[in-house]
Amino acid sequence: MHATPYFSTDSAHQTLFADPASRASLGLIVLDGMVRKEKTGGTGNGSAAIALLDYIASVLPTVPVIVLVSVRIEGLDGRVLNRDNVTSLDLAQTNFDEALVRALSSVANVRQAPGPRARGPRRANQRIAVKIGEFKADYTVWQGKKVHNETYPYRNLQDLQQLLEGITAFSPALGGRPLAPNTSAVRS
Repeated sequence: MHATPYFSTDSAHQTLFADPASRASLGLIVLDGMVRKEKTGGTGNGSAAIALLDYIASVLPTVPVIVLVSVRIEGLDGRVLNRDNVTSLDLAQTNFDEALVRALSSVANVRQAPGPRARGPRRANQRIAVKIGEFKADYTVWQGKKVHNETYPYRNLQDLQQLLEGITAFSPALGGRPLAPNTSAVRS
């Protein structure tokens, strides 16, 4: 096994992805969710990782990818969920070794392509993403390659708003005391 680190997506494109022989030799890609596009600068904001995942999906769709994350990155979850052979690994996991084993197992158990070398049933998995909105929740369910979207308006919005007002009016940092008199987090 050979590992080659790249510290930006630009350097990966210039050296690894530009060479067809290098692309063909890829067995696993481990991608930092906060990678930068350029070599210089601080931590990225996730946009370079999203762009690279889109590129990998179009050019190397069978290569498994593990995306390292320490914070939630908007837009990255959908890219991870859209492919069977892509998973994320939260660097903040309490038991990192166990989380790494689960991530490797997740991408290793996916059948790469149809044919005689692909033995056994394709891994059956279901992934659900929920986008919580102010008045409704949007559910996206992935069952293999099938995608199903549903939108559910909240049944009792008035009770939900009262509950949210009660929860957000207190701060754990203040020992449960109110933030300020008549504080309301939800506006009608």
